[in-house]
Amino acid sequence: GRFMAGTAGTVQLGLQDYSGMNQATGGWLAAGATATTALTYTDNIVVGGVASGGPVGMNQNPEDYLDTLNNAATLRLRTTADGATTSNSVRQWDFGMVAVQWVKTKPLFNQSAYRWFNNADSTDVGSALAAQNTAATAPTQGMPFRLRLLLHISDRQVNASGQSLKLQFAQQAGACDTSFTGETYSDVAAGSGVIRYYNNATPADGANLTANAGDPTHSSDTIVNQTYEEANNFSNAVSAIPKGQDGKWDFALVDNSAIGGTIYCFRAVKSDGSLLNTYTVIPEITTSTGGSIPSSGTYESPVFDSAQTGETAGIKSGFNTITWAENRPSTGGATTVKFQLASNTDNATWNYVGPDGTASTWYGCGQAGFSNYCSGTCPNDVSTTNICRISPDHNNNRYFKYKFTLCNETGCSGSNGTSTPLVEKVILNWSP
Repeated sequence: GRFMAGTAGTVQLGLQDYSGMNQATGGWLAAGATATTALTYTDNIVVGGVASGGPVGMNQNPEDYLDTLNNAATLRLRTTADGATTSNSVRQWDFGMVAVQWVKTKPLFNQSAYRWFNNADSTDVGSALAAQNTAATAPTQGMPFRLRLLLHISDRQVNASGQSLKLQFAQQAGACDTSFTGETYSDVAAGSGVIRYYNNATPADGANLTANAGDPTHSSDTIVNQTYEEANNFSNAVSAIPKGQDGKWDFALVDNSAIGGTIYCFRAVKSDGSLLNTYTVIPEITTSTGGSIPSSGTYESPVFDSAQTGETAGIKSGFNTITWAENRPSTGGATTVKFQLASNTDNATWNYVGPDGTASTWYGCGQAGFSNYCSGTCPNDVSTTNICRISPDHNNNRYFKYKFTLCNETGCSGSNGTSTPLVEKVILNWSP
């Protein structure tokens, strides 16, 4: 800007855009009321030490120049008594100096979209836990999960590694709202906290994420994939994010010790703890009410000796049936009880097998060939007794053991659950 003659000899501010300041002559417009006298500014404004003119230009015209190093423009202001101007005329008189400084704008960040996923031991994710921008329920405690988060960039581009960020979480207080009313957020840590980062065996922290067809989107914006994260801090280390596009990050998380049914809110902030410019969505997840019952557990009996009183050698028994009483609750899915037997003559070699004499089969409801070897209707949620014919492979042995495996409602190779079956008694029948 500079001052120009206005109505009735007043002085008013004239304005010119940045490109015009490199021009040899004016292009100035009065700010405010229209001036009665149009002024022509004819001094060259040179870019000091950078563009044409350089230091020489500054020496030739030291009062008027652009300082690109300090983002400032210095202008000598002059006019004449009658409102007319001529370059460097003796009729001109200086009445002041104006220093104009411009500010380089910064990128604006908006937390724009998210989606929860099951974990995968890779830079990709597992199946989605919920729709985009929708609260989800976490897997059972100790089972990892993933958050994919978008940050929209406006005003200007974020250069590569141009902003350091971190992920925070808080227990919900009323709602996971964008004003963060009532919540106390803290950084997600790698080795502490009820919710914490999870360290997958295969992908490395900071590796380039692998895009997934179910990833969140933001309107029709271009998505710029960034990194997979197992710890704070994170940045757009993969590439710059142009204005009007969204960066995408992938966070591996786990419920380590949260109370079941607790809702947690998540947000990204700058690494110094300052908030982003805007939050359109706040990721929300509820911890599982599933208990800490492991997916399976196995009981192994002590050794039984089929010898009769006084017998010491050459004992060979025939094993007939195994009977047990069980109760298999079905809360959230059917639970499982399954048996195997082992026998020998040396009280040392124990090979557990099922009804067909192989290690791959088991006695029990729902097991292959159950109706061929066993009797029982296998109802859930009530006590019942099953009786199964023992494989003839055990005949002519003296010592025997049994083992049974109890599986919760998620299956024998599943995750922690809330239900477990009960075995009340076991009876094994043999003939001397």
